[in-house]
Amino acid sequence: MGPATAMGRNPLSPLASLCLGVVRGWINVARKGRGGQIDDQGTAWTRLPAGQLRDQLAREFLVEVSTRSVQRALKELEDNDQIRREQRTKHRYKR
Repeated sequence: MGPATAMGRNPLSPLASLCLGVVRGWINVARKGRGGQIDDQGTAWTRLPAGQLRDQLAREFLVEVSTRSVQRALKELEDNDQIRREQRTKHRYKR
């Protein structure tokens, strides 16, 4: 039994692992005040649409996947408590 199973989480797919690395990179950028937002509790947030994440995966890792595959990988990360996704902007034209 590996560490992921012992903690009650499923092992991540390879695409989800790559996505997690990219998201962590953007969160680190937000923490340094060079993009994204930091809320009142000190949590760093970034706005990273699946299409942009897909493009970054293609550039940096030479991984060609669909936007829908990236969306599924982000859902997998959310289900495994690796990331938290929220709609931070409630204005109807800025979702």
